[in-house]
Amino acid sequence: NIPQEGVRVTYNYDDVAMFSFNKDGSIHFSDLIRKRQSSIGDGGYTSGVFTLPSQDNIFILFNSELDKDGNVMAHMVNYTGKSDEKIAIKSSNFSVAMVPSESKQTGPNSFIGVTIKDKQFTLIRITF
Repeated sequence: NIPQEGVRVTYNYDDVAMFSFNKDGSIHFSDLIRKRQSSIGDGGYTSGVFTLPSQDNIFILFNSELDKDGNVMAHMVNYTGKSDEKIAIKSSNFSVAMVPSESKQTGPNSFIGVTIKDKQFTLIRITF
């Protein structure tokens, strides 16, 4: 008959909105990246996005829903607002989860990413 109390913190990282503005403040284009990421009690370690700006494009990398397919997705937007989304790392080939907050841009179109594979940290390098 002892009262018990528990706390459960849920981290939700959902859709990402991207806007490009003209010099006069008007909107040049906008883009919405649909994603759903939810985790409990881990601080959202594998949630969120990594942004890689290059000369002609902006790449947004993120883990797709880890409880479903678990791919690492790359959403690309060019300077005119044209966008495309592709699988950067297919989970059936590598089974990794990227840690966006620990990834670093290393060149004009490449980055080093920290990933978790089989409960071990690994590094990947992706060049676009």
